[in-house]
Amino acid sequence: MNLFYSDIPERIKLLFSEIKNKYGFKDEVLNILIHYLIVSGQSDWDNEQTEMMIEYINNNGIDNFEQAAEFVNRRINRKTILKSQRKKYW
Repeated sequence: MNLFYSDIPERIKLLFSEIKNKYGFKDEVLNILIHYLIVSGQSDWDNEQTEMMIEYINNNGIDNFEQAAEFVNRRINRKTILKSQRKKYW
């Protein structure tokens, strides 16, 4: 997938600009967050779940690529485990 800055809707650019200004996240942390949202298939990035993730990142001092990647990997692993458990019982 080729994603260029010009392909990103204005409301998403504005959302991440506001996040960067409000929280002071480094670009590398924002890039990890954007990557996670794309990979997880979330179509609406401006929602309560995204806000909760942002608050978690901010409150836990996640401020570099490694920490952000670890957070996202834990989140993906947790979702995978929950999904596999649901398949067993449903």
